[in-house]
Amino acid sequence: MLRFSVFALFFCLSIACCLAEENSVAEVKNAGPDCYGCEINVNPNRPIYREMAQEALKVYLRRVGSHRLHQVVQVERVTQQVVAGEITRVTFSAVPSNCNTKDLVQSVDWSNLLLCKSEHLKLLSSKSEIKVSCQHILL
Repeated sequence: MLRFSVFALFFCLSIACCLAEENSVAEVKNAGPDCYGCEINVNPNRPIYREMAQEALKVYLRRVGSHRLHQVVQVERVTQQVVAGEITRVTFSAVPSNCNTKDLVQSVDWSNLLLCKSEHLKLLSSKSEIKVSCQHILL
């Protein structure tokens, strides 16, 4: 009888928890850092995210076999999520360039704008992985 009571209590708590989650989806989406496991929007203007976008762009260009120089134009959105490590998702735009990123004046090809989404997974075991996809946007 005790087993049944414990099971029934656990079952009721599970249902109550699930119902509470369904009723507060909007709250979870806007939750701050106290929401463990939730995806959280962060400031895309921090230099680290531009570096992450540039690193993801290199991975993409290597994968498609492009040897043309590209530069990140803008980091548009960044989210972070704590899992068995940390996932940082970066949405950014990039264009082909004829100059080095260190040059002050750059010639860019706006007709070949790329919109990219990358996922940077940093595991607790110090392993890291970058997944990236880009699509050409016609202007």
